[in-house]
Amino acid sequence: MTKVPKKFIKISILSLLCMLPLTLMAEYRAYQYIIKSKKYSESDEHKTSSKVINSTLNPVSFIAYNGGNEVIEIDLVNSWMCPGNTSKKKICNPLPQDNNGN
Repeated sequence: MTKVPKKFIKISILSLLCMLPLTLMAEYRAYQYIIKSKKYSESDEHKTSSKVINSTLNPVSFIAYNGGNEVIEIDLVNSWMCPGNTSKKKICNPLPQDNNGN
Protein backbone atom coordinates (compact mmCIF):
# COMPACT_ATOMS: atom_id res chain seq x y z
CA MET A 1 0.00 0.00 0.00
CA THR A 2 1.39 3.40 -0.97
CA LYS A 3 1.57 6.27 1.45
CA VAL A 4 -0.07 9.58 0.39
CA PRO A 5 2.20 12.54 1.11
CA LYS A 6 0.91 15.08 3.65
CA LYS A 7 1.68 17.91 1.24
CA PHE A 8 -0.70 16.41 -1.33
CA ILE A 9 -3.49 16.19 1.28
CA LYS A 10 -2.95 19.81 2.36
CA ILE A 11 -3.02 21.06 -1.23
CA SER A 12 -6.15 19.04 -1.96
CA ILE A 13 -8.01 20.45 1.07
CA LEU A 14 -6.90 24.00 0.27
CA SER A 15 -8.07 23.60 -3.33
CA LEU A 16 -11.50 22.42 -2.20
CA LEU A 17 -11.85 25.31 0.23
CA CYS A 18 -10.99 27.81 -2.51
CA MET A 19 -13.86 26.47 -4.60
CA LEU A 20 -16.42 27.43 -1.94
CA PRO A 21 -18.07 30.83 -2.41
CA LEU A 22 -16.88 33.58 -0.12
CA THR A 23 -20.42 34.53 0.90
CA LEU A 24 -23.14 32.00 1.40
CA MET A 25 -26.64 32.83 0.26
CA ALA A 26 -29.77 31.67 2.03
CA GLU A 27 -33.42 32.56 2.29
CA TYR A 28 -36.26 31.97 4.69
CA ARG A 29 -40.03 32.42 4.87
CA ALA A 30 -41.50 35.14 7.08
CA TYR A 31 -45.05 35.13 8.45
CA GLN A 32 -47.38 37.88 9.66
CA TYR A 33 -49.97 36.95 12.29
CA ILE A 34 -52.79 38.55 14.22
CA ILE A 35 -52.52 37.18 17.76
CA LYS A 36 -55.36 37.04 20.27
CA SER A 37 -54.97 35.85 23.84
CA LYS A 38 -57.36 33.17 25.11
CA LYS A 39 -56.29 33.68 28.73
CA TYR A 40 -57.89 36.55 30.61
CA SER A 41 -57.23 37.73 34.14
CA GLU A 42 -60.20 38.61 36.36
CA SER A 43 -59.50 42.33 35.92
CA ASP A 44 -59.61 42.09 32.12
CA GLU A 45 -63.27 41.00 31.99
CA HIS A 46 -62.97 39.47 28.54
CA LYS A 47 -61.04 42.23 26.85
CA THR A 48 -60.23 41.15 23.35
CA SER A 49 -56.92 42.67 22.45
CA SER A 50 -55.02 41.58 19.40
CA LYS A 51 -51.74 42.57 17.85
CA VAL A 52 -50.01 42.08 14.53
CA ILE A 53 -46.53 40.56 14.58
CA ASN A 54 -43.98 39.25 12.10
CA SER A 55 -42.19 35.98 12.78
CA THR A 56 -40.02 33.37 11.12
CA LEU A 57 -41.89 30.54 12.87
CA ASN A 58 -44.50 28.67 10.84
CA PRO A 59 -48.05 28.60 12.29
CA VAL A 60 -47.72 25.22 14.04
CA SER A 61 -44.35 26.10 15.59
CA PHE A 62 -45.54 29.58 16.58
CA ILE A 63 -48.54 28.22 18.48
CA ALA A 64 -46.45 25.53 20.20
CA TYR A 65 -43.71 28.02 21.15
CA ASN A 66 -46.24 30.43 22.66
CA GLY A 67 -48.14 28.00 24.87
CA GLY A 68 -50.46 26.08 22.57
CA ASN A 69 -54.03 26.44 21.34
CA GLU A 70 -55.34 26.87 24.89
CA VAL A 71 -53.35 30.10 25.36
CA ILE A 72 -53.36 31.94 22.03
CA GLU A 73 -55.30 32.12 18.81
CA ILE A 74 -53.57 33.23 15.62
CA ASP A 75 -54.72 34.24 12.18
CA LEU A 76 -52.18 34.09 9.36
CA VAL A 77 -52.36 37.38 7.47
CA ASN A 78 -49.45 37.13 5.05
CA SER A 79 -46.27 35.20 4.28
CA TRP A 80 -43.32 35.97 2.02
CA MET A 81 -39.78 34.90 1.21
CA CYS A 82 -36.74 36.87 2.37
CA PRO A 83 -34.16 36.13 -0.35
CA GLY A 84 -30.39 36.55 -0.51
CA ASN A 85 -27.89 36.94 2.30
CA THR A 86 -30.09 37.30 5.38
CA SER A 87 -27.44 37.05 8.08
CA LYS A 88 -27.60 39.61 10.88
CA LYS A 89 -30.67 41.31 9.41
CA LYS A 90 -34.17 41.93 10.69
CA ILE A 91 -37.13 40.21 9.05
CA CYS A 92 -37.41 41.66 5.56
CA ASN A 93 -40.48 43.60 4.46
CA PRO A 94 -43.04 41.81 2.32
CA LEU A 95 -42.78 42.38 -1.41
CA PRO A 96 -45.64 44.37 -2.96
CA GLN A 97 -48.34 42.12 -4.39
CA ASP A 98 -49.63 42.17 -7.94
CA ASN A 99 -53.24 43.13 -8.65
CA ASN A 100 -54.25 39.45 -8.67
CA GLY A 101 -52.88 38.86 -5.14
CA ASN A 102 -49.66 37.08 -6.15
